[in-house]
Amino acid sequence: MMIRITSKRDGFRRASIAHAALATDYKNDDFSEEQLALLQAEPMLIVEIIADTVEPTVEAEAEAAKSEPEANAEPSAKTQYRPVAAAGKKAAA
Repeated sequence: MMIRITSKRDGFRRASIAHAALATDYKNDDFSEEQLALLQAEPMLIVEIIADTVEPTVEAEAEAAKSEPEANAEPSAKTQYRPVAAAGKKAAA
C-alpha cells in the first residue's frame, strides 16, 4: 500500500511534514495509524490510499494473449521478406 498526499496550499504542514501542492507518494509505514488518521481528517490535504500492484493472474495473461496478433497471421502489406537459404544452399541476395 502507498499513501499519496497533495496539499491544497504548497508548504502546508501536518504530521511534521511540509506538504507540497504536487502529489507526493509515501510508503505505508512512513506514518503511524494516528498520523494517517490526522492527515485524512485534514481538509487542506488530499490523501489517497493506493493499493499495491497485483501480479497478473493466469486468467489476465490469457486474456492479454488473446489480444496479441497471432504469430501465424497473414503478414501486413508493409512486411518485407528476405530469402532464406535452404539447408546447405546460399540464399540469393
